[in-house]
Amino acid sequence: MQYDTDKLIKSLRSLTCPACDAKKAADNTFCKKCYKQLRPPQRHALYQSAGSPGYGIAFDVAIDALGVTSPVWPEPADQPEPIT
Repeated sequence: MQYDTDKLIKSLRSLTCPACDAKKAADNTFCKKCYKQLRPPQRHALYQSAGSPGYGIAFDVAIDALGVTSPVWPEPADQPEPIT
């Protein structure tokens, strides 16, 4: 599955792991626990530019490898909640 670039960038900037909903560092794709579960080629592929098609493919491969069927799509930590 190919993911929307905006979602991928928001996820990358967020403080929540899209695979397990744990805390992660901003600008890291996954938390340390999930990242360490990936094989070295899968880890290396995540170092592509977030806007490139290769990053989206690498994210998809990593999510599949982690057994995630529905990634967590958080808002970045610096965005306020919408007023309803």
